[in-house]
Amino acid sequence: MNAETRNQYPTIRPEQWQQLGYLDSDSLGPSTLSKDVHPLLSFSWRGREKWDCQHSGLTEERTHELLLPGLRLVSEFMLSPPGIAHFHAIFYGHRQELRDLTTQLGGKHKQYSFHPLEGLDPNTAREEVTTALMRLERVIEFEFADRSTDTIFRTGGARAMTRATRNIEEINILEDERCRGIASRITIDPRFVAALEEAHSRLDNTGYVLSVNFNFAKNTYHELQHVAALAVNSDVLSQLKQMQSMSLQQRLALGPLESPEPYLEGQQIAELGCSGEQLMFGGKIDWEFGNVDAPTWIYDWPSLLNVEEFQRGPGPEMTAKRYLVSMRYMRRVQQQAFVSPPF
Repeated sequence: MNAETRNQYPTIRPEQWQQLGYLDSDSLGPSTLSKDVHPLLSFSWRGREKWDCQHSGLTEERTHELLLPGLRLVSEFMLSPPGIAHFHAIFYGHRQELRDLTTQLGGKHKQYSFHPLEGLDPNTAREEVTTALMRLERVIEFEFADRSTDTIFRTGGARAMTRATRNIEEINILEDERCRGIASRITIDPRFVAALEEAHSRLDNTGYVLSVNFNFAKNTYHELQHVAALAVNSDVLSQLKQMQSMSLQQRLALGPLESPEPYLEGQQIAELGCSGEQLMFGGKIDWEFGNVDAPTWIYDWPSLLNVEEFQRGPGPEMTAKRYLVSMRYMRRVQQQAFVSPPF
């Protein structure tokens, strides 16, 4: 981290930056993750190309090379105990009906709260999640946003986003008629690739690369929670089926549709990507996007720092705290000896 960036945070003393590993990050050593990327994230699997790198800003080969360490880290997150617990709650958890919502389409869908199953054997949970993720692998797609035409990414409104595949595909990965959903594509801001390329170009680059790897992995893991939810949420499927029979003008007139994304347990915000981060890291991770010199932060979710009002229960407190994520932690989770067996 350079002095100019440190000076933006005058309350943090040099010895604190040193303690957190931001001043001597190159002495920490690079990522040593070496396991294969999970098939769900692989660039191709069984002859199917899953990553569209047309708008990544670099060649396909270079894009793959830069993303590989981060995708290995996502793979470790997915099958860690917190990852298994969160995916299992989405796929198999008990659904508690909270209320009926009337959509702009005139229909209704249920607002659910997912609750993890109590007393579940960890090995059974791991086997069930592994099976579901492998079935999900067959229908997921990845792409990089065209920032010249995609308004959400051009205006900085997203770093990554999960949407239905362009040809809406109905799926049933749990082989349960009550849990039919849709296949998804994850759209990623190409500035992640640019940040990785810049980080690698630095002379003393280890800390920069570790930081961008970690934040890319965190964002991808976040989006996978939405992919899982869409795959088993029949209400989203019914909404899309209704929309398919409408003209473009009719769809535009509706405006943004209210999402039937479920809550996890009794949480106050229906945002499964953030609840997945909360379970994995103990809070919501934040990073000044695209700035390879920027530190990484963590704060409670939900809190005043990330929502204006809660959907359920009392609103956020009027004060909130954020904490620096140690560079030593970001390095530790990128060491194969630390994550195997999974942490």
